[in-house]
Amino acid sequence: MSFVGYDHIGWMKCDGRSLSTAQYNLLFQVIGYQFGGSGTSFNLPNPAGGVVGVVGERTTTVSTSLHPAGEDIGEETHQLTIAEMPAHSHTITDPGHTHSYINQLNDVNVNNLTTQTTAASNADLAQTTGSSTTGITINSRGGDLPHNNIQPTLFMGNMFIYSGIPSAPGFTPASWPKNVANPPLI
Repeated sequence: MSFVGYDHIGWMKCDGRSLSTAQYNLLFQVIGYQFGGSGTSFNLPNPAGGVVGVVGERTTTVSTSLHPAGEDIGEETHQLTIAEMPAHSHTITDPGHTHSYINQLNDVNVNNLTTQTTAASNADLAQTTGSSTTGITINSRGGDLPHNNIQPTLFMGNMFIYSGIPSAPGFTPASWPKNVANPPLI
């Protein structure tokens, strides 16, 4: 990480740009096409605005997950789905109230009606009082908007990756010592 905003002394800003596999062969041998590209070009990683993680397998009490190089996961904001909400229930106390009614046809002889009725409807018409329960509706709440999903993060500068080609004003790659730690430049 550095506050420097440009390539310097062999370090290249991780900004997702495409590079030549031939010109930056040492770096290509390390990262390949993990961050994009194909054929004669490959891309640098681009972690801008995000958090950098370490590759490997992570095991928690809930699950085990493998995170390979080049994986880009997570969301800055997330909108919960019903399946992601904690399981819960709503209880309603209905005092058991009833609605009474009076049959206005109580003086009519139900058997003399001209329309065809069933025994059940005849019985209903013959009632003089009765009751029914009411349905209760619960109104929904909330704005249904995404929420911030970023862990506490301090943005400090740019991330760089070593190109494998040392450079600086007045520095010539031929003067770079060639040994096991510093392989010959191609």
